[in-house]
Amino acid sequence: MWCCALTARSQQAKSTKHRPRPPIRHFVLQRLKRCGAGAASFRHRLADSKWWFCNPSVSNCSKVEEMFPTPFDHFLSRLDGVGWSVLVALLLLFVCVVAATGARLWLSWRQRGMIAHFRTNFSECNSLAALTALAHSATAHRHPFGRIVQAALSAHTRVGDRPHRAERLYRALQTQLERETAEREWGMTLLATAATTAPYLGLLGTVWSIYHALTAIALSGESSLAAVAGPVGEALIMTAIGLAVAIPAAIAHNLFARGNRLLLPELEACAHECYLLILAETAREEP
Repeated sequence: MWCCALTARSQQAKSTKHRPRPPIRHFVLQRLKRCGAGAASFRHRLADSKWWFCNPSVSNCSKVEEMFPTPFDHFLSRLDGVGWSVLVALLLLFVCVVAATGARLWLSWRQRGMIAHFRTNFSECNSLAALTALAHSATAHRHPFGRIVQAALSAHTRVGDRPHRAERLYRALQTQLERETAEREWGMTLLATAATTAPYLGLLGTVWSIYHALTAIALSGESSLAAVAGPVGEALIMTAIGLAVAIPAAIAHNLFARGNRLLLPELEACAHECYLLILAETAREEP
């Protein structure tokens, strides 16, 4: 019997081996038909959904927006007094950071051309008369180099006794340098405070929002992933706002601090040149 079974199987294999196969075009057409049917069914499902072909000009869109609000709307609706306080503090920090950064950038842009022109003329000064004419220019009081030269000339004309003239001139230049250094620090404390405080404020708001969200979930009795992930994800918006305030503040603080480090040695060199030039002219005038 087993011989008969082997013979039958061998004959069936031969028959299937020699059976003519359908052309490849047949398989391609079948695949295209199946893909078309799947695409049509998917298109019908999208058309039946409420959020797909939603046109803002249609009145039903307001109902759709009410049924499916954005996560930020949920986040604002769940804020309490502490959450609103943290959010308002972060927004105020952001406004202050933008204002301080914009003011410093505008001031640097306005002074750049005047400083370049003043330093070019200052390098050509070889007498007290030329230095006085340069200090009385129209834009000398608008940048730190001009104010240092003006302070030096004011100390030179105000000093009466010759033995202590050099010491008083040095003190006047040192005082003006300290004033310019303090003026260059304007806004830096605000930027540093925003860069270090905003992330912690955002984290405080996130922890507080997560606490209230978990409390509401516990009272409702729902323990599914959708019930937990939504409120927790919305609470992370506060952390994102804190980082959005801190990152620009840190970048601006570092850039302005580097600019101050590069400018202060140039101011000291300018004060030293003024000191030497005024002392040289004073020594020439003395009998």
